[in-house]
Amino acid sequence: DIKTPPKKSKEAGGAPCRVLRWGPLSFLLLALLGIVHIWQVTGRSPEECATRLAASEELVKQQRAEIAKLQEEVHGLQEALRQGIGPRTSATPPPPLLPPATEAAAAMPRALSDQAVCDEGLTDSLEQDYRGCQTWTEAGHECRPWTNTQFAYLGDHNYCRNPDADGG
Repeated sequence: DIKTPPKKSKEAGGAPCRVLRWGPLSFLLLALLGIVHIWQVTGRSPEECATRLAASEELVKQQRAEIAKLQEEVHGLQEALRQGIGPRTSATPPPPLLPPATEAAAAMPRALSDQAVCDEGLTDSLEQDYRGCQTWTEAGHECRPWTNTQFAYLGDHNYCRNPDADGG
């Protein structure tokens, strides 16, 4: 166990006070190693030391919050990579399409390459048209783009995901 060293303070008389505090480093890698650091705050009076120490502690609190946010982002990226979803380069083949959630979705034709298939005659099991490369629905609504992280590998095209089956 690490113990907090005693606080040293001298009233006015020329010598600055010192307050030493021990605490874990907030940086991700060093925190994993359990390395500790020292805060040293100086001031002419105990009140000045306390004010500076409080400001230092608030800064560390903000840094810890930022690190927690970054750790969540890293976890999300690791999960996406584990599922095979992520940024593509010309050297990496596209990942397989995710399994469909419903039987109707299972009956829809799927693209097997990066090239869009624009056969107007494609239908799903309910005999509804499937327009894999349309950008507007029959009702005049713009198709929803594939922008969420689940479909990030599909690029920035906006082929219809649900062409008018739900009215828009």
